Amino acid sequence: MSIPGQTAGFNAFTSPLRGALNITRSNLAFSYFLGTISSGFILPKAGKLLDQFGTRPAVMIVSFCLGITLITFSYIEAILELITSSISFVSRYIIAISVLAVLVLTLRFFTQEILPMINNTRIGRWGDKKRAKVVAVLGMINAIAFNSSPLLMSILVSSYGWQMTWRYLVVVIVVFFLIFAWVFFRDNMKLCDLIVDGVSINDDEAPADGMTGIEVDEARQIITFKAITFALSLYTMTFTGIAFLLEAIGLEAGLSKTTTMGIFVPVTFITIPTGFLAACLSDRIPFKKLVIALTLFQAIGYLSFSFVNTTIGFYSSIIFLGLAGGLFGPIMTIAFP
Repeated sequence: MSIPGQTAGFNAFTSPLRGALNITRSNLAFSYFLGTISSGFILPKAGKLLDQFGTRPAVMIVSFCLGITLITFSYIEAILELITSSISFVSRYIIAISVLAVLVLTLRFFTQEILPMINNTRIGRWGDKKRAKVVAVLGMINAIAFNSSPLLMSILVSSYGWQMTWRYLVVVIVVFFLIFAWVFFRDNMKLCDLIVDGVSINDDEAPADGMTGIEVDEARQIITFKAITFALSLYTMTFTGIAFLLEAIGLEAGLSKTTTMGIFVPVTFITIPTGFLAACLSDRIPFKKLVIALTLFQAIGYLSFSFVNTTIGFYSSIIFLGLAGGLFGPIMTIAFP
């Protein structure tokens, strides 16, 4: 559901958008940067609303708003022309960058920001002692969806055009996921007369909501929280840049578009077992070792990607970015439920 707003999924729309809006790749990248950064600043407010209203209403609202965003994106050419004709004294480039930044803000906010937060919150409320096992299974599904999204979106855009692809996605998201969330989502296990795993219903020391952990204010004061946040932030920031410029990097390296857009497909075969193993081992080994491994693997992966035009660099990028990607999901979900 979040694929349209994930950088790997959005990459397939970059070239059509540049052509339709008559802007440079740098203009598009700047708009994407502004939208992504802005969505991050308003995320804490959304987190408070999620705690107040719960995951079920939140995912239904997000599904509807995401549908509106994608529909608006499909008519961005007409919107740009309308605004340009209304305020002709403003440069078309400024208007294009501004409109695109606002749309990217809403797209990234509802997909990259809100949906993962809802998902992690739901897992955290439904599992405690066995959360790692749930994350292991979920990680396999996420890895397949994420790593196949560049190639899948590229095929859809080539077959139906970028505008119709977004409109078809609206039908899938609004109709299917909204109904799915209404039928199957529940905010916590108590609504189903169940208890969180690993917490006895007669345990007087268990928290009122059946969960264990520390408060937000306390977490901010310890170095562990900062170290994990830094490792995760470094991965998301750098990998976002690679995924966004994937097509351009491939062309500069002399790779075909099919090879470039499909580079993440073999990564899946490394990400899945790595994520599953990391989730299972998270209860058995010091968590900091997983964080250190994530930092090390992504550093080697980024270095390898700088010479992806060579055989060693190509396969080294696949291996180490796959290892880093496999560790990222379990670390984020288990550390910050």
